[in-house]
Amino acid sequence: MKKLILGFTVLALVLWAGASFAASLDGNYSFVSRAKANQPDLVGWTGTMSITQGTVTRNLTSPDGKEVKYYDNTLTDNGNDLYTFKTTRAYKPDYVGQEYQNKVTLKDNQLIIASPDNTFNEVWAKK
Repeated sequence: MKKLILGFTVLALVLWAGASFAASLDGNYSFVSRAKANQPDLVGWTGTMSITQGTVTRNLTSPDGKEVKYYDNTLTDNGNDLYTFKTTRAYKPDYVGQEYQNKVTLKDNQLIIASPDNTFNEVWAKK
């Protein structure tokens, strides 16, 4: 009986953690800015991002509409706002299967994705 109760407790904690993840990050976002190597990147581009239960879809379009960059990732919460992103679909096939870690924070309707060393970041506005 104790094992059964323990099992239900563990299951409840797992479900609660998943719900917390979904509640804090899930939503639709608009692209604000991006920096790589501490330099502005994709200036003038527009984009959308959707996060749903640990799946991220990002689409970015150049100012002239001729170039589109897209990324689909799964997210794994590692704690302390650190997430592992695994690319499942991308505009460059070489990106598929790659894993990397980024810090993800949501504050005042702005979601910031940043590399641990802060040399890369994207800012998104929650819709």
